[in-house]
Amino acid sequence: MARDIPEPIFIEFGQAAKGLVRVAEDLGWQRVVEFLRSRELSASTLKAYERQIRIFYSWTQNKPWQNITHRDIDRYKQHLKNRPSKRGGSLAPTTINQALATLKSFFKWLTVKDYMAYGPDLDETGP
Repeated sequence: MARDIPEPIFIEFGQAAKGLVRVAEDLGWQRVVEFLRSRELSASTLKAYERQIRIFYSWTQNKPWQNITHRDIDRYKQHLKNRPSKRGGSLAPTTINQALATLKSFFKWLTVKDYMAYGPDLDETGP
């Protein structure tokens, strides 16, 4: 995962800056990047983890991780059950389980790293 390094901006004293090169990254997503870098997983598994977390994060409209509740997880599970697959049917239970297992691993990591006091209870979830 290469990281783009922005070009430096030189500002002369007495002049206003002409916009920023890049808006600061979302802190919530920085946690995801840190989580993925901490895992010793195959490239395909890391890609799947990132995809699953990105879909969930987008679904929550970038809600802060510490504000995610068990109710959010239940709603997301229902969303996955109702979401059509690429082939037109519903998502397979294994796909839903993979998404929930990824989230469970991520929230456990957030609590172990003390980014959250506790995460939503994902043990009662399942297709």
